[in-house]
Amino acid sequence: MLLLEDFHIALTVGRGKEILIVSQSKEKAKDHIQDLKKIITSSIYADFLIDRPTTEEDLLKDERSKVDTIYLRNPERPQYTTKIIALGITSAASLISFKKVCHIHMSDVTLADMTDERFVEAFGGAFSRLANTNGTMVIECPPRGPSGPVFNIVDEEDSLKKDGVSIEIEEGKKILTSSGFLVRRYTYQVGIDCGMITMQFIEQEKRRLGVLFSMYYEADFYSTDQTWFDKNSINQTSQIATEIYDAF
Repeated sequence: MLLLEDFHIALTVGRGKEILIVSQSKEKAKDHIQDLKKIITSSIYADFLIDRPTTEEDLLKDERSKVDTIYLRNPERPQYTTKIIALGITSAASLISFKKVCHIHMSDVTLADMTDERFVEAFGGAFSRLANTNGTMVIECPPRGPSGPVFNIVDEEDSLKKDGVSIEIEEGKKILTSSGFLVRRYTYQVGIDCGMITMQFIEQEKRRLGVLFSMYYEADFYSTDQTWFDKNSINQTSQIATEIYDAF
């Protein structure tokens, strides 16, 4: 569960820094914050959660957990709290307003109703926040169409695999993709192996979804067996085609 990883980072290398949970909307990101709060309060680490700062902690009155932010105590420097913040990918400008980001967790951002250009802008802003801390990022999301920054990350790794390049992480070895990500696909088989879903349900979904099944259950960016044109090709105007059309 990646929320647990976010919390682990907050208690270790992320002390006194910021962790961003970015989802397709801020409301969805708030849901993740609420889920994480419940996990923390029911764990042995509940004392780290700041609900009401004490006078001894020398904190401001508003430095307490809210619906969109979790404040955690920092044993090393109590006056510099650790923050886990909920954000929506649709507000790209807000991503560049933080200066101490050590980790970004992007969840289901591909479900946002955004153009590829705005996605690129948002991802650029997010990556820039990690510069000061040499921080980390994890992206977990369903695939959409064959375009955009998430597709580009996956497509680059697929191209390396086709060329026979090993991209497995080993001790002391860096990832070979220029994006710096290691890609993992989790298909419906994981759910079957865990007993969460049945093969009967999957067969029903295949009939219901048709060509969209691979996108929802097989971590595939392509909704059909073959993609004939990419978005850029479709958007380009062909002068030759125009001339032929005019001739008739």
